[in-house]
Amino acid sequence: MESIDDRRRSFLEYAAANTRGVRPGRKGASTGFFGQIARLELGLAIDMEPIERAIEYVNNRYDCSDFAVSGFLRTIYRYRDRIPFDMTSDLEDALTSFKYWWTEMGPGRMCFWTENHQIMFHSDELLAGQLYPQTRFENDGELGLAHEDHATDLIQRWMSHRARFGFSEWLSNAYFEEDLTALLNLHDFAESGEIRRYSRQLIDLLMFEISLHSFQGNLGSTHGRTYLPMVIQNAERTASTIKLVFGMGNFNDPDSTSAISLATSKYQCPEIIREIALGNEEEIQCRERHGVALRDLEIYGIDVELDKIPFFWGQGIYLHPKIAPFSRMTSETYHIRLRRPYSETIERYENEMEAHGRVTDATLKETDPTRLSPVNIESFRTPSYILSSAQDFRPGERGYQHHIWQASMEKGALVFTSHPGSDDETSRPNFWIGNGRLPRVAQHRNLLVCIHRIPEGDEHPFSHAYVPKVAFDDLREKNGWITARRGNGFLALFSQNQYEWTETGPYRNREIRAFSPMNIWICEMGTRRQWASFDQFSDAIAASRVGIRGTEVDYESPSVGRVSFGWSKGFSVCGETMKLNGYRRFENPYCQCDFGSVQYAIGDGEKTLRLDFSGLMAR
Repeated sequence: MESIDDRRRSFLEYAAANTRGVRPGRKGASTGFFGQIARLELGLAIDMEPIERAIEYVNNRYDCSDFAVSGFLRTIYRYRDRIPFDMTSDLEDALTSFKYWWTEMGPGRMCFWTENHQIMFHSDELLAGQLYPQTRFENDGELGLAHEDHATDLIQRWMSHRARFGFSEWLSNAYFEEDLTALLNLHDFAESGEIRRYSRQLIDLLMFEISLHSFQGNLGSTHGRTYLPMVIQNAERTASTIKLVFGMGNFNDPDSTSAISLATSKYQCPEIIREIALGNEEEIQCRERHGVALRDLEIYGIDVELDKIPFFWGQGIYLHPKIAPFSRMTSETYHIRLRRPYSETIERYENEMEAHGRVTDATLKETDPTRLSPVNIESFRTPSYILSSAQDFRPGERGYQHHIWQASMEKGALVFTSHPGSDDETSRPNFWIGNGRLPRVAQHRNLLVCIHRIPEGDEHPFSHAYVPKVAFDDLREKNGWITARRGNGFLALFSQNQYEWTETGPYRNREIRAFSPMNIWICEMGTRRQWASFDQFSDAIAASRVGIRGTEVDYESPSVGRVSFGWSKGFSVCGETMKLNGYRRFENPYCQCDFGSVQYAIGDGEKTLRLDFSGLMAR
């Protein structure tokens, strides 16, 4: 059986053999550079071109330079004696002239404020200040010691919020990688024992999240933020980390910053978490909650103050009436260029509040589509599939990169629905990822109902489902249902309105469209263990009763019984009203923990991992 050390070696060899030069895009200068870390770890010769281009990228302060800086720091801390003097000097110059936070003056095109960027910048600043404590940093004239102190406070705040409220960028198959990269640097190189300990515990917590929601090497869950390739093109950025830590799936990204950091780190994933990830013979129902609602701030002792702006911006909240004045003050004071819709709207918000004490202009009530929190999640994982969703998440509001639900089976056999936010594949939201208007979703174990209600005049007056025919072993259509099989997993998808397969273009035989602004979709999952055969499953589904009245549905599910749901109606199963919000932080077979708690016990009855963040409460 392959050991973690075997997988470390395999991944490092894979990364070292597939290094690429810096390419444009979100990962920016980290692309290519991290592959050189793999080569250093293996004692191989390094290629100076991607290193030089990465340094140039960082010195120009392009967006995502903070990701590359994390690689610079891992290189200096771990391999200083293995790299040429000129390279060391260039890296040191880049580190001591970098802009580490928006409060520093000086130009830059970097995003500081999303949740993953925050911890990346803070980790970078602390470790750079720690390296050069008596050096005066060029950008702001402060000594490294001052940078270390500044970053320490911000790191502790960020850690406290994650420990208490989870991750605003929930279950992100894009941004968990950046969180892990930053935390691994702190775990490996911070001089503070307290920061190292809390970093390790947060890494454990992230690994626990991944262990619960991964299926055969992919994070097959709802995501707070994601991108098209990471959902439908097998380019998920957590896949290499999942393979490295848990042994599932495949290495798919030689530039994975988290996997390279893990492969060169002292961190060891607790055995109980590995066992949860590998528990493929079990059914696991998971409920959890991330993010604190603005109305609950006082409950958790959080004030709306200028120095709390990172907390709100990290949740994608810029223009709520309580936040807008501080957003404006911060952006003007530090010359931060927020996206145009925000900068143009802040003044209108303030005028409304001054004139009326509240927002009366309807056009101002939907100006934060980027808003992420709070979210209540249900995931149901079996040996043959995982079904996961964000329950009743802001239905009808404008969306961003939220991936609300997904059914995942073997080898790319996945299904989800969305309302296109644009015709392209790169906008936020775009044709597939995110939603122009968010649906209302409810899930109970293997059964999910998704209602799309699109307002009149929308440029895309339809919802659609991603159903890649080629990914399934068998696919049938009857009575408005599509039933499909992959391996031992069964899936059924119902559309209220008549649907059509896309027969031309890039989504031929992968897309079905329901040409109506209002559509109810039902997804039901099954397994060969549950049903005698796929024939039996398909026949039972096709014969089931679906009653629809306006925006409400009553469905006689052959597996869970009568289900009722609607746009303005609660969710009930067999007459029992199901809770869609106010979930605990974790409620699953391995951890039951109230929201806002800072102590976690993760175990299976025989082994228990205890995580305690009590020391961060005062932050």
